[in-house]
Amino acid sequence: MDYFPPEKYYEACVTYHIVRYYEENFDERIFPFSISQIQEKREGYDFGYLKNPEQVFYIQYKRPDFSGLSYDGYVWRVDIEQLETIIRRHIGHCTYYAFPGFCHISEWYQGLEKTWFLSADDLFTQLRLRKKLVQKSVVVRAKNWRLKSFEAYFSRKPSYDNVMVCESCPDGSLQAMPEFMDGAFWGYAVQKR
Repeated sequence: MDYFPPEKYYEACVTYHIVRYYEENFDERIFPFSISQIQEKREGYDFGYLKNPEQVFYIQYKRPDFSGLSYDGYVWRVDIEQLETIIRRHIGHCTYYAFPGFCHISEWYQGLEKTWFLSADDLFTQLRLRKKLVQKSVVVRAKNWRLKSFEAYFSRKPSYDNVMVCESCPDGSLQAMPEFMDGAFWGYAVQKR
């Protein structure tokens, strides 16, 4: 079978693995839900994942742009208007773009491991800093963006991945290293649940 799967294939594959990830790693159930294309236009995401009544996160899936495949990896096209909808609704902190890095149904069982993620807030910030928000869409390349694994976002281990430049102090606190402070944009550390 030689064809490029539709976006729905990636939604099903990755959702299956997210449900299993929570069952196997946290002994928890997570409840995925999808919305219609009309609702997607208004809300900005494809799927939601309910962990409990107070915790939900959303994913906007992006099928690989097979016309843009190149020797240096996968590319995906992000619609700026859709991203701005997510930001305007104030759900960018709990909405993630999923960028699958596979193109054959035989890779189903590695679907989550072969998919990169990027929070909508982080994507918006990167686009703003690159002055690309005025475009209709932008091409995301695996090599040029700070894409992360699902586990990097959803592990319960303490993570300080969003600190661009830091140094660990003896008391356990973090600080920016002075040699990198000349006008650089850097994030703050948060401990993930």
